[in-house]
Amino acid sequence: MRYRFDGFAFDPDNLQLSGPGGEIPLRPMTVRLLQALIESAPQLLRHDELLDQVWGRQAVTQGVLSQSIRELRQALGDSAQQPRYIETKHRLGYRFVGPVERIEDAPSAAKPGMPPSAERVSPATPTAPRYRATWLLLAVCVLAAVLAWSWWLRPDNDSMPGMRATEIIHDGRPEEPQALDWYRQGLDALKQGDLAAAGEWLQRSLQREPDAVATLAALADVAARAGSIGEARGWAESAEEGAAKLPRAEQLRIAAFRAGLEYRWGDAEASLQALFQLNPGDAESGFRLADAQLSMGHLDAVEDTVTQLQALNNPTLDRFRLALLRSRLAAARGDHAARLAAADEALALAEDPAGRAEAGLEVGWAKLLLGDADTAGKSLAAAKQEKDLPPRLSLRLAMLEATLLREQGDFEGARQRFLAVADEADAVGQVVAATRSRREAAYVQAQAGDAAGAIEALLPVIDSLREQGDVRELASAEDVMSMAQQRAGDPQAAKAASEAALAAYLEAGDRFGEAAARNHYGMLLARSGRADEAREQWEKARALFESLHDRRGAAIVLSNLAIVYGRAGRTAAAREASEAALLAFREVGALPDVARLQFNLGVQDRRAGQWSEAEARFREALDAFADIGALDFQRQAAASLAELRMARADLSGAAAALDKVQATEEGGVQSRAAYIAARARLAALRGDFESAESGYRDARALRDAAGLSDWARMSDLDLAELAARRGRLAESEQSVRELRRIMLDTKDVGAALQAGILLAGIQAAQGHAETALRLLDKLESERSAYPDAMQSLRLDLVRAAIREDGRDAALQAVASSAREIGFELLALRAELLSGDQAGLRAREQLQQRGILVEGMPPPLPY
Repeated sequence: MRYRFDGFAFDPDNLQLSGPGGEIPLRPMTVRLLQALIESAPQLLRHDELLDQVWGRQAVTQGVLSQSIRELRQALGDSAQQPRYIETKHRLGYRFVGPVERIEDAPSAAKPGMPPSAERVSPATPTAPRYRATWLLLAVCVLAAVLAWSWWLRPDNDSMPGMRATEIIHDGRPEEPQALDWYRQGLDALKQGDLAAAGEWLQRSLQREPDAVATLAALADVAARAGSIGEARGWAESAEEGAAKLPRAEQLRIAAFRAGLEYRWGDAEASLQALFQLNPGDAESGFRLADAQLSMGHLDAVEDTVTQLQALNNPTLDRFRLALLRSRLAAARGDHAARLAAADEALALAEDPAGRAEAGLEVGWAKLLLGDADTAGKSLAAAKQEKDLPPRLSLRLAMLEATLLREQGDFEGARQRFLAVADEADAVGQVVAATRSRREAAYVQAQAGDAAGAIEALLPVIDSLREQGDVRELASAEDVMSMAQQRAGDPQAAKAASEAALAAYLEAGDRFGEAAARNHYGMLLARSGRADEAREQWEKARALFESLHDRRGAAIVLSNLAIVYGRAGRTAAAREASEAALLAFREVGALPDVARLQFNLGVQDRRAGQWSEAEARFREALDAFADIGALDFQRQAAASLAELRMARADLSGAAAALDKVQATEEGGVQSRAAYIAARARLAALRGDFESAESGYRDARALRDAAGLSDWARMSDLDLAELAARRGRLAESEQSVRELRRIMLDTKDVGAALQAGILLAGIQAAQGHAETALRLLDKLESERSAYPDAMQSLRLDLVRAAIREDGRDAALQAVASSAREIGFELLALRAELLSGDQAGLRAREQLQQRGILVEGMPPPLPY
């Protein structure tokens, strides 16, 4: 039986697949795999069924199946993301989906005159990857009232950062002339980043001379750079076995390389340290040692290695590469100013187009992380002008270009550019770059509001990464999946993905990744109201960042801890953490972080009654976010500034703040909800209750759909307050009473206090003054536990309004206190309730400012 599909002819009996360009060489087991899929088409074959049918359950792992699927797709020009022939069913198996024609006659002969191709040689069967995702279905997540950090920008990293392609070992090269020539051509292609060509030349060389250890090691390097970690481990195992008769230095090199592939960074560091001591003049081993130390987060050790490299009395030392290493070290420490200085030095030292482009790329990323997107774009443009760049650099430049589009708010342009980069990477065998680009495209898609589409796009990416065994990239993809699931309103799935990301970073021994994942995990816990658990994760993340000397990472965690402290009423601790973080951000020149923290400090200033300082911080943050095109943060800052100006009875100023941000459905759910709620509050103050109710309901629907339960309750509280203002007191009382009960149960002290003050006002408005006073007495302990100047004055207003004696004097005292901090809206409300000449003046002032006076039951506060 033979088969045809599109331009391919498949003859399983003769182990032959032919395409439009002639015969396509495949390994025998890969041919059997194709046969099993075609004969069962379009039926799904599970992983276990394929292992049984094709390999007969020999000592193989699912990684072997995954590698063969990848080989088939490459042979057929197929894609896991948009399959024409082989479709992946997430966590189940595969099926052949292309149209197949079955031919009964005898197989035709191979086309005459076709050039011979090398038969693909398979590596030793790799051991199964140790990583298994941990899927814990736990509830998450509500966005904090201030801006919590997960990530801001994720700069690109090569699949093997800092390592330009060089020989893994120096002895054990092929001895047969033709094999040696093909080996050298393979290395040349590898240095250019053309992994497909490199693999082909090295396979030819290995077929000619199967025992050449250097060729085995080079094939492992190609597989690793392509993201096929399982395959790379198999080649490295064969190379290490073959290196037993080579000199000690070569054994140490291959042992270190293999240890890195298996995430045994301690073993890799030990082997490279021994190699560097064995031959202190071997700069290559020093650079590789520094790479291993960076992977472990041993930044002080990297500094020592850099010092030793600088001290080498070696005129051939690659000073350009040394400057890039210092740039990477500074980036690991979160010191982007130092990163920029080292990158500028590398740019001055570069002697060829590739070097100038690589250094320019570093300059661009440093500038972008310093908040200077315009200069980053200029660096990118200069780097792109360089001629004859290797594919790996062209792809990285294109990814920076897509990132700049994203940061400028052009989400669709960024997504399309990332997808184009993925296709370009596939064409040259750069699987890691392709996978990373598709992950980033999905991230942008989620940012743009299409969370469901992002999840759908990420599923094949995660499947592909599991097949490849690339645990680090898998962790990053799970992190993006967590964000997308959260935005899609599935907190359980978001928590599961965050757990999986953390597990993967732990498996890979990636301490930087672990710290970042714990920070993100803490955010999910905090948003679900589990502050104690969030604080535990953040403390662990902070300790990790500090041990890694990553000042920016530690400052990010401090900023998030300040949020938890503030919500718990620990004002002094929140202020101390925020000020320490702000100082660290300024020291490393992280301007976007400074803007975010200024916003958070503005929230703290507002609660402390320092409203002039708060308004100045909100304005600075709003302008900074607008400059860097951070729509979500810009919208949040605009909403907070507008809320503050409304409290100052400045409705025109509030409207101006909101008008600074374009109304759009793009971006995150919480910032959209905050913006809509601010618009609704403005409408309520003007007396447009229908628009206000519609806005509050829209904000609630967004928050509820995203699983932001505590913020959805705040929307319910807004609706209840609006109902009370419209005179529906009994209905409002019942709603607020239930909301306050839930807020107390979830230990949301600030929200419970706000609900309690409103409830007391409603009770007093219904004539139940004694009940209201008893509640106000209970609220005094909550006021002490959660200091907030605005809520404190609102409580004082309700208490003063229901006094039987000295009422007018008490109301005037409240008005005076409110006016001291700038709370003009409440000051005017207090004077209005007093009923004397001050009340008449207050009524006139409120009307002049466009604020509805009539119909609001006393003693409800604004």
